[in-house]
Amino acid sequence: MNLNFIFNRISNRRLSKKSQASLLVTILLLLMVIASVAIIWNVVRSTILGSEEQTSGQFACMNAQMEVSYFNATENKLTVRRSQGDSKINVTGCRIFVEKNGFENEIESCTRSFMPLDTEEITISSGISSGNRVRVVSVIGETVCAPGRTFRVK
Repeated sequence: MNLNFIFNRISNRRLSKKSQASLLVTILLLLMVIASVAIIWNVVRSTILGSEEQTSGQFACMNAQMEVSYFNATENKLTVRRSQGDSKINVTGCRIFVEKNGFENEIESCTRSFMPLDTEEITISSGISSGNRVRVVSVIGETVCAPGRTFRVK
């Protein structure tokens, strides 16, 4: 069969206005579907990337918990300890909070880097009395993590 014959027959055929309109509508619908898929993909992608960053920050905080391991009431010294976790997580400091009469106040902060299982003795400038609760919070870069276990002063 001669291909030129088929090509000439198709090219010589004129499309009616009705078939041209339906072809145009089909092309426009396809373009609209492609555009909407692109828009939806950008929204979904940005949501996934945002939640990934948030999840990695929460994971870092979970693996870098700080706790009070000892309190010397006569010298007002706290011994804080970082939990065992990922050594790649760089804890850049800590914040110490004391709960007195139902109110929690930040009383000290340290700017020392903590590796897993590191301990640090911190002298507290304001007095901590019996019955107070003390919490230590890890700081990773600009992120202040959720507090770890509460230490009750005896």
